[in-house]
Amino acid sequence: MKSALKWMMTPLIGILAVSATTAQFSFGVRSGITWTNVHKTDALNSLTPDFHSVESFQIGAVAEYKITDHFAIQPELNFQKQGFALDEGLDAPLFGMDLPVGVKSETRFSYLSMPVLAKYEFGNDKLRFHVMAGPAVSYATAGKIDTKAKVLVDINLGSTDINLDNLNDFNRWEASAVAGAGVSYDAGFGKLFADFRYQHGFTEVYNIPVVDEKVTNRGFGLSAGIMIPL
Repeated sequence: MKSALKWMMTPLIGILAVSATTAQFSFGVRSGITWTNVHKTDALNSLTPDFHSVESFQIGAVAEYKITDHFAIQPELNFQKQGFALDEGLDAPLFGMDLPVGVKSETRFSYLSMPVLAKYEFGNDKLRFHVMAGPAVSYATAGKIDTKAKVLVDINLGSTDINLDNLNDFNRWEASAVAGAGVSYDAGFGKLFADFRYQHGFTEVYNIPVVDEKVTNRGFGLSAGIMIPL
């Protein structure tokens, strides 16, 4: 994890040095929804349970260092959830909880995530489009499993908190890459924006039982927000 932090801090130091003399600074907030799942290997695809995406939310603070009219650096600090859903249980412990066959489960982990995105903008003074990409480091703060019985309709069986401190095979730190595209509008008092993103996890974060295989996170997100120049 030290190498991941060094990977993040090196460009940040360079960004701050440049922005101190040339960049225009803006600050804002963003929020939206996410759809996340685990990367399904051949071993996981061969299992009876069917893995699906889960819908969650994200919220965060965003800054923009505008270096030129077209290029900017955008560091963020986001709170977001990532996880997966199983159409039926594994009949085996999942994060310390027994999920019998016939039970639908949705597992979500809460993360603090810090992406640093390079952003290219184009358009006119009012309406602009952008593409962006960059690395992110995330830390899992909590986890929860929501379960439902599948009969004629889904019956809510309740939620169970996951004690991350007791999971020996769980990696709280995650390194990933983020890429996306969006649009912004100059409203006079600030810039309104919306974007669509893909996040690709590189860290093997946890172990799926039965196949005893580590998995990585994948996710899409749709968000909107506002940035105010300072």
